[in-house]
Amino acid sequence: MNYQADWSDKMVQSFFDHDYIDRGMLKWQGYYLSDHTSALNREHAKEKQIITALPQQSASEASVILANAFANGIPISVQLNERDANGKLQADHIGLLRGYTATAIVIGLEQIALDSIRNVQLIK
Repeated sequence: MNYQADWSDKMVQSFFDHDYIDRGMLKWQGYYLSDHTSALNREHAKEKQIITALPQQSASEASVILANAFANGIPISVQLNERDANGKLQADHIGLLRGYTATAIVIGLEQIALDSIRNVQLIK
């Protein structure tokens, strides 16, 4: 039996226009893989994480710590004065001090302005 011969283009179009009910996003909910779910959960955990403000260091205090870290290859943790739209502090920038300019330091591939630094700590 050939069922395809029984269906005309008009019948098929009529079915989709009048009889078929699209479930919208419901049909996509089964496509969330465990990888996606765990990634979303990690993002939510980061958003909920509260970062406590460390004391504001003077430029000279921060400079001494930065010079020590650079000379001895000690990793550092840098907290910035910048806050996000919700008023929360950003996560600390952690890594080796790779270099510096007159107005900024370089941690990894990231350049950080000296005037935006709140606190610098050596990581042991």
